[in-house]
Amino acid sequence: MARHLSDHHLTPQQVEEMASRAGVEKVVVTHFVTGSTGAAGADPYAAAIKSVFDGPVAIANDLNHF
Repeated sequence: MARHLSDHHLTPQQVEEMASRAGVEKVVVTHFVTGSTGAAGADPYAAAIKSVFDGPVAIANDLNHF
């Protein structure tokens, strides 16, 4: 499981680095794993990205539209 997570999921820092290099204006995160469910997992993950990314950050939920 640890190998799957490290091979197929990004840390908040990796998301921020990729977004900055790509020059995007907004980040929408899908299919992320934090170890916690709901806001308890999503809020710190988004906050970690926002701490270094200037644009808006959204954690997608099923049926969201962007």
